[in-house]
Amino acid sequence: MIAQRVWALIHEERIQNIIVSDTYPMADMLAKSVLGEMAFAIEVTQIPTAIGDSYKDGFFYNKQGNRIDPIPTAEEEVVLLREQNKTLEMSLLEMSQIASEQEQRNIENEKAIIELSSIIAGGNI
Repeated sequence: MIAQRVWALIHEERIQNIIVSDTYPMADMLAKSVLGEMAFAIEVTQIPTAIGDSYKDGFFYNKQGNRIDPIPTAEEEVVLLREQNKTLEMSLLEMSQIASEQEQRNIENEKAIIELSSIIAGGNI
């Protein structure tokens, strides 16, 4: 859940300011009234941007030119964590089966060693 929506005010492919606004129309109107008719607002609630970062072709870039990827929302993270959990559960099941098979092989080897020791101890080679 998002308590507030954050907007970057863009002019000439640069973030000129960052504001909080409930709606896009209000944020966009503020961008145009403060920075001129070519300015616009882009929501950055989940994007860790700063004033001076650039916005080109639908992506944000920091001052060093590195693309800034959005932070997953809580809902997106829950989906990702559920997928990871399912993968881990499957891996754990596979590992448990392998361990069980290895335990069975160990038991069989122990029986063979005991039998061989008994043969050697009895002198029946």
